[in-house]
Amino acid sequence: MVVAAPLHDIGKIHIPDAVLNKPGKLTEEEFGIMKTHTTAGEELLTHAKAELGESGYLNTAVEMAAYHHEWWNGKGYPYGISGEEIPLCARIMAVADVFVYNIFCSFLIKKHPQWSKSNRYAELEV
Repeated sequence: MVVAAPLHDIGKIHIPDAVLNKPGKLTEEEFGIMKTHTTAGEELLTHAKAELGESGYLNTAVEMAAYHHEWWNGKGYPYGISGEEIPLCARIMAVADVFVYNIFCSFLIKKHPQWSKSNRYAELEV
């Protein structure tokens, strides 16, 4: 799971930079575009599995990419599944994603308000 986790947002390579790096709140249309990163990542990693063969970490990476925005109550995306239908690895990834971005990045925003989103991500990688 640790090896697969960094791939959970790989579908964002398909999101236009103007949407991905937009400061502030996304419009409804932009949010719709952003939500496609889950299925784009699922497709990309499924293709990788087909090319490279079965792999435990790629199986996990596909599940993380596809389902890490699903909610326990079924109101998430992209499939609207709920509860234990959501793979455990995706549930764990969702919690980690919220913790790292929302909590740690909000700390960095307060500490360094002049930093861009890419600067905050770079700091996370250290």
